[in-house]
Amino acid sequence: MVRCQSHPDGHLEQLLCPCIDKIQYGSQQRVGFFAQEVEKVLPGAVTHLKDFIPNIFRRCSAEGNCITIVGHGLSEGVKVRIMSGEEQLESNVHVIDENTVQIDKALEKDVFVFGTEVDDFRVLNYDYLASVSFGVLNTMVPASREFCLSPFFNKY
Repeated sequence: MVRCQSHPDGHLEQLLCPCIDKIQYGSQQRVGFFAQEVEKVLPGAVTHLKDFIPNIFRRCSAEGNCITIVGHGLSEGVKVRIMSGEEQLESNVHVIDENTVQIDKALEKDVFVFGTEVDDFRVLNYDYLASVSFGVLNTMVPASREFCLSPFFNKY
């Protein structure tokens, strides 16, 4: 698991991590930050959405409208995203037991369960981050140029 915390001096640690969704992104890696950490420093760079997270992300068997998801840990009524053949659907679950849930629609025998819906999904606005970064660099360039031309810098 990749972990990231803001440092006491306020800077954020950059992440390089593999994408969980190999179907959509293949083996590519993502460079970025945890939105929760950026939000503490630049709240305007983060948008909150209702979306699905890949917290189950596995092939499961289905029989009619029951899906076997071993050790699912789902709560009654939570909404899940399911892929069945070419179809993608979202459904609230009725928990039968710790390995089985029931949904609204009958499905094929093999399905892919992506994950659950959350109402606090955070998305980083990289255009916002780039603009802020260029703004900071813009103020630093004249200062660094002045420092490089100073007698102090030329001593070394």
